[in-house]
Amino acid sequence: MLERRERFFVSVDGKKVSAVLARPATGLDAARALVVLAHGAGNDMEHPLLTAMADGLAGGGYLSVRFNYPYREAGRKTPDPTQRLETTWLSVTDALTALLEGRRFPLVIGGKSMGGRIAAQLVADGVLAAEALVFFGYPLHRAGDEHHLRDGP
Repeated sequence: MLERRERFFVSVDGKKVSAVLARPATGLDAARALVVLAHGAGNDMEHPLLTAMADGLAGGGYLSVRFNYPYREAGRKTPDPTQRLETTWLSVTDALTALLEGRRFPLVIGGKSMGGRIAAQLVADGVLAAEALVFFGYPLHRAGDEHHLRDGP
């Protein structure tokens, strides 16, 4: 059972992006892990799949967070450059330290399509440590461009 959703804002390069923390009914101290999910290129954190996954995780005893990238927060459709997408991830995970009052949980990161890809890049590059990765619709190549795979380190 979901205890509650808490909307908060994260500063990314001087601009605010929205995020939502879903807490399990068992309470913060009993949470199994912290799962942070990012949206895909063509949607935002309110995508039905992302919302359902985050709420379902909270119902299963996990803390879950979903957030917007700056371009979607600003109402734009074209994704930000990779560096800004990565900076957003780091800003969100840093903000969670304060929001969770210093409590530490095993960290699971990922998301839908581009959100999962950026998470994987951060882990592969050793920039962000995570216990696990989760992907929904991981894009191995751009639509119609099967010759340039995104399967390397």
